[in-house]
Amino acid sequence: MIKGDIVLVNFPFTDLSQTKLRPALVVWVSLNKEEIVVCAITSQNLQTLQPEDFLVEPTDAEFSQTGLRVASKIRTA
Repeated sequence: MIKGDIVLVNFPFTDLSQTKLRPALVVWVSLNKEEIVVCAITSQNLQTLQPEDFLVEPTDAEFSQTGLRVASKIRTA
């Protein structure tokens, strides 16, 4: 796993009662690879982008390399 990879992560619900497997962007990996930092990726509410969100669309040159199936936003905050 390296910075820039899109991986599947079990994200907890806000009440911590369950988790759901969701895509995420790897933004940092520790030298010993025991810790990573990821940003959540969602395909919901794409019309509402915050300044810290990044939109990834099927028309983007490298979209096919992401493994995503639909337009999505990367949430950095």
